[in-house]
Amino acid sequence: MEVFSFIEGFYNPLRRHSRLGNLSPAAYEQQITTQIEVSG
Repeated sequence: MEVFSFIEGFYNPLRRHSRLGNLSPAAYEQQITTQIEVSG
């Protein structure tokens, strides 16, 4: 349980990242998933 708490405290899925086009990891993943579904 301590490992889970550490990861959840360290990893912020809402923080924007310049490497991801200033999207949050969650938004980037959603965008990529949508692109894959559309392209086939």
